[in-house]
Amino acid sequence: MLSAAAVIFTGQPALGELTNIAGAAVISGYGREAELEADSLGARYLAKTAYKPEAMIEVVSILKDQEQFERDRARAEGRDPRIYHGVFASHPDNDTRFREAVSSAGKVEGTATGQAEERDRYLRAINGLAFGSSRRQGMVRDNRFYHADFQLTIAFPQGWVVQNDPQQLLAAAPDKNSMMVMNAQPPPPGVTHPRDFVLRALGDRRLDRAEELEINGLKAYTAIVRGDRSPYGTSDNVRYVVIAFNNLMWVIRGASRADEPAPQADVLFMSAAKTFRALRSNEFRLAEPYRLRVVPAPAGMSIEQIAARSPMPKYALEQHKLINGLYPSKQPVAGEPIKFVGDG
Repeated sequence: MLSAAAVIFTGQPALGELTNIAGAAVISGYGREAELEADSLGARYLAKTAYKPEAMIEVVSILKDQEQFERDRARAEGRDPRIYHGVFASHPDNDTRFREAVSSAGKVEGTATGQAEERDRYLRAINGLAFGSSRRQGMVRDNRFYHADFQLTIAFPQGWVVQNDPQQLLAAAPDKNSMMVMNAQPPPPGVTHPRDFVLRALGDRRLDRAEELEINGLKAYTAIVRGDRSPYGTSDNVRYVVIAFNNLMWVIRGASRADEPAPQADVLFMSAAKTFRALRSNEFRLAEPYRLRVVPAPAGMSIEQIAARSPMPKYALEQHKLINGLYPSKQPVAGEPIKFVGDG
């Protein structure tokens, strides 16, 4: 939070990096003793409410499996893993002190039975749950974004990584040398044309290659803004495309590390912006989120075969192993409930 505030209010990315370092130092101060105490207390709370405290071990085991998957995924994608630092040197199954702290917790609660699991009730409750992005956030399928509530879709270059955040849509080239960001902004009162919106917001900047456009029947305006802030620095040439749709201004920004006289990927930025259009009637189903279904594991089917039936575009096998406690190499038991991610 401090990092984000520092960047937003000062415009100095270096301050954000500094507060990130400070935050990491604070968090890393919580050592193994503190975490063992926290998990022991958690297990006691479970025992007091009649739940099985040993279930804590299973929960942390799944979190450690998720950590390992994130490491494997980061290695394959050529980036740093996004994981909590952790203090358990080994997997909880092999962590003697952790297991002792948890298993002893229920014994000090004299009136607690501590054996309830409620697994069937839990599985019934999550059946049909949205998995991944919600309808409100929109859906990314392959390289195309669909949003039912805003009734729009846009496609990004093939091979680009598209990240759907709550406030913006971010797309990055595989080599990370070019990026696009799209978000929506309400226009000021009386402003209905993208050109007026841009001139009011960026009129004090130097605008090059500016022109009015019509994109799939929608009014649009584009320009290269000189000396604009981008992910690669504080004074870059950034391509803007603003499209008026459904009483909002959809602002698309594209930046490249190499940006003279225009961003290196400028042709791709413009091509992607020109795919922006209203959803067709037969595309609304594509904007629906994936759903978690609880079904009996089919006899004779491996987790690999089950995951292959999922519409998830990436890491379907690993995700199905994780949500079913089968990571990295376990197999489901025929007839037992298993979680499957399918279309809405």
